[in-house]
Amino acid sequence: MAFTFPGPSPDPDLHVAAPSQDRKATETCPFVSPDIPKSLTSTSIIAQANRLPPIPRFNYLLHHTSCILQANGPYTIDFSGHLICHAKSKPSLSATRFAASLAAAQDSVNTELYPRQPEGPVFEDLKIFHGLWDITTYILEEVLGGEMDRLDQGKRQWGTLGIEAFGWGAWGLSAGYMEPDELFTSKRERLHNALTALITLNEKSMEEGSWAVKVKPTGTVHTQATAKRSVHICATMLLQDMRRDWARVRWGHAIKICSRWMGNLGLLDEDEVDVDRDQR
Repeated sequence: MAFTFPGPSPDPDLHVAAPSQDRKATETCPFVSPDIPKSLTSTSIIAQANRLPPIPRFNYLLHHTSCILQANGPYTIDFSGHLICHAKSKPSLSATRFAASLAAAQDSVNTELYPRQPEGPVFEDLKIFHGLWDITTYILEEVLGGEMDRLDQGKRQWGTLGIEAFGWGAWGLSAGYMEPDELFTSKRERLHNALTALITLNEKSMEEGSWAVKVKPTGTVHTQATAKRSVHICATMLLQDMRRDWARVRWGHAIKICSRWMGNLGLLDEDEVDVDRDQR
């Protein structure tokens, strides 16, 4: 089933820059679904993305980004400081290729370290990757800011982002935080300890009932309620640091956590990436 989402982008600032040179989908994405037109270009991918609301846009760009990385990756930065693709296609996309290629793409846009990427097919791929990053941070901000209804205009029944999903998501994001200081590292360690304690208490609760407790070496009694509160506090402190400068978070980490949180909230719909068939 195909879905069409006409109308302008929900936020003009989120528009992906239009490519200056087309690249055929058959060149960048040989594993693309046969239902997607082979004449699809990077220009049409970006144009279609800019017509979609936030959630379908994320799903759509993640689909095409994954397809491009699978077909053309791994992406690295060469001796001249430019992003290049090695065009070693794989039957499936590994987590390593996904994260490493997007890390290279992210580094390549840092003009303080590297020269501007020259025009060409890789530059077009980079624009799609950057478009996915832009919509990822937008969705993360909306979810963390409690403005989720703005993401889909109230069209769905929202699930619940449980405390463990929230905590492990913050932990996953923090793993991609670049150049952390000692305070950030300490907060991250505290979050991991709180999550570990919560897992232990949850297991004890299943065995002993809802009054399971854990007594620390210091004599402090730790209950599920206190463990959940610790997770929430530690995760919130880490997220406050990361939200001040999303540019310090690796693209791959943020995209994966965003996808998982959307899954927890019941927002992932594979049919939404199939809007390309409307262009046939």
